[in-house]
Amino acid sequence: MQTALAVRDVWFIVADILVFVVIYFVTMVAVVGHFNAIVVLPFLVWVVCYVISLSYFVPRLAKVSQNQADARSLMTGRITDAYTNISTVKLFSHAGREAYYAKSAMSEFLSTVHKQMRYVSGVEFTNHILNMLLVIATSGVALWLWTKGEVSVGGVAAATAMALRLNGISHWVMWELTSLYEHIGTAQDGVNTLSLTQQIVDKPDAKPLKISTGEVKFDQVDFAYGMQKSVLRALNLTIRPGEKVGLVGRSGAGKSTIVNLLLRFYDVEHGRVLIDGQDVRDVTQNSLRSQIAMVTQDTSLLHRSVRDNILYGRPNATEEEMVKAANRAEAHEFILGLRDAKGRVGYDAHVGER
Repeated sequence: MQTALAVRDVWFIVADILVFVVIYFVTMVAVVGHFNAIVVLPFLVWVVCYVISLSYFVPRLAKVSQNQADARSLMTGRITDAYTNISTVKLFSHAGREAYYAKSAMSEFLSTVHKQMRYVSGVEFTNHILNMLLVIATSGVALWLWTKGEVSVGGVAAATAMALRLNGISHWVMWELTSLYEHIGTAQDGVNTLSLTQQIVDKPDAKPLKISTGEVKFDQVDFAYGMQKSVLRALNLTIRPGEKVGLVGRSGAGKSTIVNLLLRFYDVEHGRVLIDGQDVRDVTQNSLRSQIAMVTQDTSLLHRSVRDNILYGRPNATEEEMVKAANRAEAHEFILGLRDAKGRVGYDAHVGER
């Protein structure tokens, strides 16, 4: 969403600057030059100095603005993280530690703000000096030509008015260009994210998984996360239809990895994971995961109704099946007593917002 908006804003800013500035400057040169070509010289000198000023300040201001945005995100993230896990913070009496952690991010954010303000002050000072010199030079040249009788009073007034008008336009152009650089940076970040290749994809000839008995087999499976040490090596495991298997081991032994490979969140480096003789790499991911029910350790809920959360795994389940599942989980009674802030009760009550 931000990438699309940034691309749109880039085109709008470019169009505004090109159309407005080019038309105004060409018209200004034509009008002033109509009175006397010498009056155009202060404007041309001003344009050269203004472009040099832009080339120096705008890229630096855009970079520090991006750094400020990153620092703001870091600060907001740390504060949000502390409040999201406030129970843990209180449990271990680390309120002071979290305050210091957030304060360090705030200090970093303020340092970027101070740097940005220094550049802004430099921009404003340089702009005011250039504009002041433009007005003085233009009016001085026009008055000098008027005393010689080469331009009329109207020419002096027109040239001075054009110089004064450039004062406002120059500020607008500089801030628009700064905004342009920021939007280009946002768009580039989005493109870098969107252009990442998806690692786990379905084969062109992948077919839906067909379950007959439900046998699961790991055949000589090797797996490692990236370049790390192998988590699984030559794993052979067969789970027969209807068999209940518990995986016990220390943290990092590969229990979750086995489940992730079964769901094909990762691909094995060697060997095969089979369900009823079908390699999980040869079937579509949607059909594979739709056939597997999983209860995770994460207790978070979607910020929707209780009904939507229960039916998430089987959206087409009936009301009776939903209530039956809640009863089996011994949750039906307390669900009926739920009420959210908008007065919705029972299975219609919304939950999950942290």
